[in-house]
Amino acid sequence: MLGQIINKIATLTTGKNFPTLERPSHVDMKNTNTNEYHMALQYDHLAHNNFWLPIAIKEGKGSYIWDVTGKKYIDFMSAYSCVNQGHCHPKILEVFIEQAKKLTITSFVTTNDKVGPAAKRLTELLGYDKILFMNVGSEAVDCACLIARKWAYKVKKVPDGKAAILFPKMGYWGMTIGARAACDEKARREGFEPFASENLRFDFVEFNDLDSLETKLKGDPNIAAFVVEPVEGHAGNIHPKPGYLKGVKQLCEKYNVLMVCDEVQAGLGRCGKLFCHQWDDIRPDIVTLGKSLSGGFMPVSAVLADNNIMNVLSPDEYQSTYAANPLACAVAQKAVEVLFEENMIEHCEKMGKIVEEELKSYHYSFVTDIQCGRGLFASIQISEELGCWTICQMMLENGVLVKPDLGNRIKIMPPIIISEEDLKHGLKIIKDALDAYDKKGKLNLLA
Repeated sequence: MLGQIINKIATLTTGKNFPTLERPSHVDMKNTNTNEYHMALQYDHLAHNNFWLPIAIKEGKGSYIWDVTGKKYIDFMSAYSCVNQGHCHPKILEVFIEQAKKLTITSFVTTNDKVGPAAKRLTELLGYDKILFMNVGSEAVDCACLIARKWAYKVKKVPDGKAAILFPKMGYWGMTIGARAACDEKARREGFEPFASENLRFDFVEFNDLDSLETKLKGDPNIAAFVVEPVEGHAGNIHPKPGYLKGVKQLCEKYNVLMVCDEVQAGLGRCGKLFCHQWDDIRPDIVTLGKSLSGGFMPVSAVLADNNIMNVLSPDEYQSTYAANPLACAVAQKAVEVLFEENMIEHCEKMGKIVEEELKSYHYSFVTDIQCGRGLFASIQISEELGCWTICQMMLENGVLVKPDLGNRIKIMPPIIISEEDLKHGLKIIKDALDAYDKKGKLNLLA
């Protein structure tokens, strides 16, 4: 029903459908070079687990993507930070092809000639003693929780079975049962419970609220870790108050609790720093990485920690079939190296200032919040959900790929290598869409 309503609004304001939960009508199933063909195929054979934008992407390069009709878009989504380095970065592609020709996977009971060099290089570049490779971001955060529990029992001397993990409200780290149990968002829980959050000893605290955090830490001496996104990405790119993360670190030290920074989406240059937490000049006990660690080429994630924490793990206590495979290790090493080789992080900070200057000039009655100031990780909140979808449809029609996110937010997340010219062009398309909605979209929208 929601998809039908949104399509009606989008059709009234733009003449085109936007998200689809319906099979396109009047599709020529012999013509594969149409978006409708691929949407119909997907509707018939793929689980209906998401709103799908009505385009089928065929090619990507740098900050651009092309659909099957040949239409070009500026990518303002970056696959949620998977392609910080841009689509099909040539240096990462070269390493990917070269390694894929030689060896892609080995059993985890053996080593290979890529995992050691990658671990050495990445720990040097990222500033921690040890790295543990995995596959996806949810697995990395899940593993960080396991490490924190083991540390709590071995080092903090928490009674067996009592170690607790604390999370901010509206946080997000995946769709698995464990990740959903650590999320208080109704849409992630309803229809999938029970999650046994009590047995897992997961608890929640307000994001951006140091007093609430201290109350929790003071009230439970068995808390092992506080797991926090330095910018809450899924919630709409919500930035913390200045000094919040520094305060978190101080409280964690005061109460002997590990600070775990989930940098799966915010890290590796996205926020104009190597790590987003560096805006507060802190060093968390554990950092999780994913998404752009792969350069967009294949699943790879990681946990970073120093020896005093990582060494609580013993052999056979954490394994994953594809983790630390030679292909992933070679790709991850190069994906991080190019950030430094091509000054991508400094460039992102510069582009972020352009976004901040532009967004802070907006004064629309229907824009209820703007988040910006930390690299290319910004968002614009629209007062109504249908209005947000409509504005995004206008942008899509004019060549900027976006999708509304939680809280009616338009997220601005182009690859961090985007040129100033393309960034300003994309921002102009946003401004034009906001102007058009201000004049037309709010008038008789539901008539």
